[in-house]
Amino acid sequence: MNTVFQCIVFLAVLVSIGISGGLSLAAPQDKPIVMDEVVVTATRDTEEIRKVPANVSVITAEQIEKSGATTIPEILEKLESIQFRSYSGNASQSAMDMRGFGGDNPFGKTLIMLDGRRLNRPDMSSINWLQVPLNNVERIEVVRGASSVLYGDAAIGGVINIITKKGDGPPKFNASVIAGRYGLHDERVSVSGSTDKWTYALNGENNYNS
Repeated sequence: MNTVFQCIVFLAVLVSIGISGGLSLAAPQDKPIVMDEVVVTATRDTEEIRKVPANVSVITAEQIEKSGATTIPEILEKLESIQFRSYSGNASQSAMDMRGFGGDNPFGKTLIMLDGRRLNRPDMSSINWLQVPLNNVERIEVVRGASSVLYGDAAIGGVINIITKKGDGPPKFNASVIAGRYGLHDERVSVSGSTDKWTYALNGENNYNS
């Protein structure tokens, strides 16, 4: 009788160990794969940001949305070493200072690009910062420090590349109105989307300052 009882206890222990072992051998849950952020402005080629030999900042669309900013100067001014000053309260003609490269001719010292295309004017006059609706910006890449080897003499202070969103799916419409002092008003409208063969993004703006 004792022998039978001992066998039953022994089997019960084995079953218990087997169950607990089975639980412990369950396959671990898959962990999400986090991809390294990449930039294109610093080296003019796709590069992981941690491998870029430059001082680079990236502002994402999510950060823009959470910031509450309404213009590109407002979101850029949240970064270190970048300041803006507007003339007559006109945000569209704000002058920029980046790492001390500002003064009377800031747009001859820092290169501003839109999707990799130069926005700086030949006469080095102010850029219209309102020509790109902030809600149409996918990301902004900021490279601090001299980049003249890659981008020419206009990039002494650094480079700012504004990358816009690409159309995707059914048409999406956006419209906004900005008003300010001295008769300033700015109306903007945009539409973007895609078809089987094409993507499109159109922006229109009407700006006036008396």
